[in-house]
Amino acid sequence: MKNLSLIVLIFSIIISSLVYNLSNANKKIDNYFELNNQIIAISRLNTQLEQFSKNHLDIEIYDEIQINIYTIQAIFSTISNNTKKDLSLRNTKFYRKILSIKTLIEKEIEIIEKLKSYNMQFNDSIKNIQILKSEIEHHKFDKFYNIALTFNYEKENNVNNLISIKEELNNIKSTNNTEEIFISNINIIFEYFIKKESLQSEINSLDLFNEISSLRNIFESYMQDIIKNIKNSIIIFILLLIISILLFIYYAYTVLKNKMELEKFKNALDISDNIIIVTDEKHIIKYVNHGFEKTTGYTKEEAIGKNPSILNSGLKDKRFFDDLKSTINNGEIWNGEFINRNKFGKITYEKSSITPIRDQNNKIVEFMAIKLDITKEKEYQNILTQQSKMVSMGELLENIAHQWRQPLSIISSLSSSMILQFKYSEPSKEELNSSFEMIFETTQKLSNTIDDLRNFFDKNEDIVAFEVGTTIEKAINLFNIKLDLNEIKVEFEKDVNCILEGKESEFIQVIMNILNNSLDAFNAKNIQNKIIKINTKVEEKLLRIEINDNAGGTSSNIINKMFELYFTTKHKAIGTGIGLYMVYQIVVYHLKGSVFAKNITFENEEKKEKGISIIIEIPLN
Repeated sequence: MKNLSLIVLIFSIIISSLVYNLSNANKKIDNYFELNNQIIAISRLNTQLEQFSKNHLDIEIYDEIQINIYTIQAIFSTISNNTKKDLSLRNTKFYRKILSIKTLIEKEIEIIEKLKSYNMQFNDSIKNIQILKSEIEHHKFDKFYNIALTFNYEKENNVNNLISIKEELNNIKSTNNTEEIFISNINIIFEYFIKKESLQSEINSLDLFNEISSLRNIFESYMQDIIKNIKNSIIIFILLLIISILLFIYYAYTVLKNKMELEKFKNALDISDNIIIVTDEKHIIKYVNHGFEKTTGYTKEEAIGKNPSILNSGLKDKRFFDDLKSTINNGEIWNGEFINRNKFGKITYEKSSITPIRDQNNKIVEFMAIKLDITKEKEYQNILTQQSKMVSMGELLENIAHQWRQPLSIISSLSSSMILQFKYSEPSKEELNSSFEMIFETTQKLSNTIDDLRNFFDKNEDIVAFEVGTTIEKAINLFNIKLDLNEIKVEFEKDVNCILEGKESEFIQVIMNILNNSLDAFNAKNIQNKIIKINTKVEEKLLRIEINDNAGGTSSNIINKMFELYFTTKHKAIGTGIGLYMVYQIVVYHLKGSVFAKNITFENEEKKEKGISIIIEIPLN
């Protein structure tokens, strides 16, 4: 109903806008004809003014000139008033051109006013020389008199020649007052011709004819744009009107279609292999699909009305579920993994996304969970983990063989010594105590090594809190014999004690796999003063572990692939491509962190050496 009201409102707005734009378009067209007539009048009056400036001005046409000036000023005043009413015209190129021409015509009028003033003096002087001509000596002034009367009508006359003629006139000495007045009037006439030529040049430089022609072109272009815009607007409004009608038809069609689509969607959800669960706001199951029944073993009838906790395996703690509920109850999408138990007791792993569904009032009314059964992937992951551990087992057993050789030698030597003492002499109590204590300490070391080995391969190891630095030292100790045999020095620095929660054996495996990667890199290259530097830092609830070596580094292409499954640059006999892949899997998916590698340069014994830095970043709760 709301959509229908909206369509009716849009329809009404479009009709009103169409009527308004048609009225506005009619005004603009009327304005076009008025402006066009005004531009024609400006062009005609400017032509007349230019003609006045070129010809000799008689007193009789002064009034006609003034009328033309008043007419032009009135036209510009009308255009200015119309522009105030139509603000869209003010910022156009056409209006700016009008203002420019107005300024030029004002300059032209100013020049013509000067010409009128000079012309009045000229006419008076013409009358004076005609009167004085009979009173002066003719042969001295005939030349100048004829030039003064005919200069304005002779085309071949040149103002530059007039300047020299004027100088020639002024060199004639007057013999009486009449001649002096005559010469003065002739000078006024000559000065008028010179000034008129100068002022005419100024008028020509204004180039008003071309400016007005340009104005007409701009005006035509401007009006074509307006007419084009009017046409486009009308077309758009008509199209919108048609669209609004079609929307109304489409709305009715959509309502029917949506009902059909919802039915199809429901059917698709029902037969999907993905697990779909919909609960109400109190987390009571309202809907499950066939994928749910297939994975969990529960039928729809058994599940609907129950809480999803019927699938709880007990392998996720209370904090996990508290975080889940807090996230979705706050209207946010939750993503994570469940470890569930199906109806028949089998453990299943599910990758899940739970989305809150809101009503029109933005209130959460349902939750929809879309889950993917990843049990097979998890089982494959466990197989890879065990493969990686089996690879590590051979290395550890080799280390243990070396580690046990010295303690067993000590026990053997002490035992042989005690037998000889009992055979050939009476050993003192102190000697016996000393020998027994040494044997006990040695066997304790052997026992600790066995415990570390057993814990490393414990499949049922619990998630525990462990101190990062201590665990790194355990990993180094387990790997120590191979490091010593290959003359690799390990330097370990930690910032502060840091507690992580997880499987300690997995973390040891991460460190050992990285150490083994550096060892293989050293063996592949002839590196002197081999060194591995490990340091840990805690910054803003982020644990950062850097493991750097000076094994020469590698190419950027290899670095980008180092953590891929089965990727190795080593011979198949010594490389499986699992080690660094397991590092990535454990850090990213078990410890919720990140791991990456980069080439580095660092100083070792005052020499700059190249190597690889593997950086692990794990957020701390």
